[in-house]
This record gives sequence, structure tokens and C-alpha cells, in this order.
Amino acid sequence: MYNPENRYISSIDNINNSVPEIPKPLGFDAEDLVIDFLSSQFPNIEVRHSTQEEDSGVKQITKGKQIDAVAYMSGLPAMVMQITTARDPKVRSEKMSQLRDNPFVRLDEMKPQDPSVPKVLISVDANSTEAYLKDKDFQNIQKFLIRF
Repeated sequence: MYNPENRYISSIDNINNSVPEIPKPLGFDAEDLVIDFLSSQFPNIEVRHSTQEEDSGVKQITKGKQIDAVAYMSGLPAMVMQITTARDPKVRSEKMSQLRDNPFVRLDEMKPQDPSVPKVLISVDANSTEAYLKDKDFQNIQKFLIRF
């Protein structure tokens, strides 16, 4: 017999499961995508991956600077980036909250008189990352270019 209460309870239970999971981890590939994009589209910007000390990674998600890449202009740090492929709104919200709490970062390589650099959060679409991995051509991933 049909029971509307069971359907309602089942619907509530499935609300948190509505965010599709990424089939394989694409975090490092997304970092490469952003670094390649900035390096190829903006020749006056040099970009490097973060060091182990700069990137706290998944194990220490609430500690450290959580930097995935560093951009330089004229040989000086210009901004640091945290790059994510997270689709879960809770994860994105947490990352935005961390960014609001610490919008500027000092790198170990900086001198005391150097100003802190802004930290930016770059959210990369997982499908764009997969498309880029196939052919390494930015013209074929217009969705990424628009979101970036």
C-alpha cells in the first residue's frame, strides 16, 4: 500500500546525496590546468606549483596556507591560488569562509618590507579539467574560460 510518509522520509534522506561525485580525483590535474592556462594566456605572469610547506593538502585541511600555485609579476609574488574541483556546496562554502578569514598571505621567500599578496580561490569545473587532459587545447574548453 502507498504510504506518503515513507516517500517523504526517503526524499529527506536523499537530499545530501544530490551532489554527484567526481569519478576520480582531479585536483592535481586542475592545478596543472590553471597553471598552464595562466602561463600560456598571460606571458608576463610566471606561475609555479606550491611547495610542500605552502600547501597543507587534504590531511591538514584547516591548517597551513592552503596554497596550490603562486603567480609572479616582474619576479615578485603577485597572488597565491587555492584551486578546487569540489562540487559540494558545503566544501565550497568552507573554502570561501577560509578565504574571507585570511585574504592575504606572506610567503617564506618574501622580505619583511614586501606587502602580503592576495589569495584567490579558483573553482574549476571537473568536466573542463577532463576535456583539457584529452587534448591540452584551451579553445575546446570554452566553459572553463568563461568560469575562470
